[in-house]
Amino acid sequence: IIEVATTFDHNQDISDSWNLISFPGVDGSSMQASSIYPNMSVAWAWNNLTGAYEEIQSTADLTPGQAFWLKNAGNFEVDETGLSFSAKENVAIGNGWNMFGVLDYTINTADVRTVPSDAISASSTFWGYNGGYEVKTTINPGSAVWIKTTAAGELVLPTAAGPALPKAGESFVREEWAQIHI
Repeated sequence: IIEVATTFDHNQDISDSWNLISFPGVDGSSMQASSIYPNMSVAWAWNNLTGAYEEIQSTADLTPGQAFWLKNAGNFEVDETGLSFSAKENVAIGNGWNMFGVLDYTINTADVRTVPSDAISASSTFWGYNGGYEVKTTINPGSAVWIKTTAAGELVLPTAAGPALPKAGESFVREEWAQIHI
């Protein structure tokens, strides 16, 4: 018998200042911002398509994977148990700066793809925030990052099993799949 997990736990330290974060799953009891982050002072989400900030009201429900800035009054540990998985969706992006978070598993930034395929230039860097901006090569559940793109379209995030799509010019069929070993 194979048992498949239907829920997961999430622990995250929130600092007494600004935090660039996302909420990685669905809380069956409440998705209300102030229920999850009771010490929140203010929260702002970046709208990738309009290129403008939008305030998240404390009574608003959070969307899993939505990235936002949270100003917190005091240090706080998010300790959520029994979160439900959320369906993975592509992230809509505009031409310029975009902010996004991940769901229930860590991803490598090298595995993020875009439609169109050249919307992230080779020199683009994923930026996280931990009291100051820092380059990110992995993105953990509950965190969020900035990326500058060269075209509007979609970010295609990898699944828990691996990269989302092959890189430009890379075959989706692997050479070893055509081999027979006796």
